[in-house]
Amino acid sequence: MSKVKYPAVFFLVIVIISLLLPVFYYKSLPATVASHFNIRNNADSWMNRESFLIVQLVAITFLSVTFFLTSFLLPRLPKSLINLPNKDYWLSEERKNETFSILKRFSFWLGSLTLMLINLVFQDVYNANIVGSNKISSSIWIYLAAYLIVTGFLLFKLITYFTKHD
Repeated sequence: MSKVKYPAVFFLVIVIISLLLPVFYYKSLPATVASHFNIRNNADSWMNRESFLIVQLVAITFLSVTFFLTSFLLPRLPKSLINLPNKDYWLSEERKNETFSILKRFSFWLGSLTLMLINLVFQDVYNANIVGSNKISSSIWIYLAAYLIVTGFLLFKLITYFTKHD
C-alpha cells in the first residue's frame, strides 16, 4: 500500500463522519440554534436549525473538496506556481514523484486535522444547543491550541524535509 493511501483513507473516514454528524444531531437541535459565540463562549447569534445544518454541510463539503483537489491538482500545476525550498532539486524528474507524494500526504493530514477541529467545534455547539445553555465549553480553546501545535509541527517537518538536498 502506498504511503499516500493511509492518510487518504483516514481523510475519507473523517469526511464521512463530518457529513454524518449534522444528520445525526439534526432532530435533537431546537428550532432556533445558537450559531455564533463570543470570546467568552456565550451565544450572540442564532439561526434556524435548517440553515445551521446547511451552513455546516457547505463548510464541510468546501473544506473536503479543497483539500482533496489540492492533493491531486498540485502535481499538475506549472513549476512556477509551486513554492518549495530547493524547488529545482525537489521538482526534478527523478524526485518529483516523491515530492508530490509527500505533499499529498501533508494535504490529507492537514485536511483531516482541519475537519477534526471543525467537528469538535460543532460538537460543542450541538451540546450547548441541546442542553440549552447557549454557552460552549472552554475546551474549544484547547482544541484550537492543539490544532495549531500539530499543524505547526507538520509544517516544521515539511519545511525541514524540503530544506535538505544532496
